[in-house]
Amino acid sequence: MILVFGFGFWAFASGATTFTVTKESDDDGQCEVDDCALREAILSANATPGNDIVVVPGGTYQLSLIGTVEENQSMTGDLDLLDDVEIRGDQELPVVIVGDGTDRVIQIFGCTVIISNLTITGGMASSWGGGIRATNSRVTIINSTISGNMNSASGGGILAGPPEMTLINCTVSQNTTQDHGGGIFRFGIAGIDPANLTLINTTVSGNLAVYVGGGIFNAGGVTWLYSTQRSRITHHIGEPPFLTTTLLEAPFIPIPSSWRHAVPSPALPRDQTEVTFRSAEIPATFRIPRTG
Repeated sequence: MILVFGFGFWAFASGATTFTVTKESDDDGQCEVDDCALREAILSANATPGNDIVVVPGGTYQLSLIGTVEENQSMTGDLDLLDDVEIRGDQELPVVIVGDGTDRVIQIFGCTVIISNLTITGGMASSWGGGIRATNSRVTIINSTISGNMNSASGGGILAGPPEMTLINCTVSQNTTQDHGGGIFRFGIAGIDPANLTLINTTVSGNLAVYVGGGIFNAGGVTWLYSTQRSRITHHIGEPPFLTTTLLEAPFIPIPSSWRHAVPSPALPRDQTEVTFRSAEIPATFRIPRTG
């Protein structure tokens, strides 16, 4: 059973199986009560049908079991999530998960996932999603930072595939891609298999794409930005000459009149590299242009 709160906050109700991490080493054995690595907890959650909770205390969790590229059972490389799970980081002490330098950090396949109070960094993927890659999944990320990841395809920080992903009180920063979407690559097929992305009180800042969409590449679905205070998309590097204002990328068109509640006005002056949103729906064909 899943509880749903305001702003798309998902939480597993009582009855979920809980696995508590007790050590920072990267091991692939059994998750025992007093001897359980993060990877071992994920392996146990994958093998346990139904909702599971992985509790992660403060610490730095360096992934170090290097295996074949795109091994998808969580035995080596990234942490592959194959069944409904909540990964719950410590609310007071920092929890940092560091990639092994040959793979992304987390990959999500066909399940419902909640991630909270984590920093995801050090991912380096040869395919989509440098930090997190999610496909055919419903993902909510809360109070977390996705920073310092890179890849050679699209989505330096996050690949957000169908059907939906929600980020609440998050920061996506300093991620790099050799393709599109330095911070987030949100990709689906409009009308067939859309991928919807919602950002709530979330900052996407300082990411880099070699081609287009330094901040967010938006295609095949709807991206919502909403904030009781503000959400920011700022300071990106993308396709020249839009070196500081390529925020969301697709064929260049003015923001249509139906675009909702943009703050400030659609056109950015050359010396302005931050735009703040309170409530906005971003269509798939959108780029903030420069003026002057």
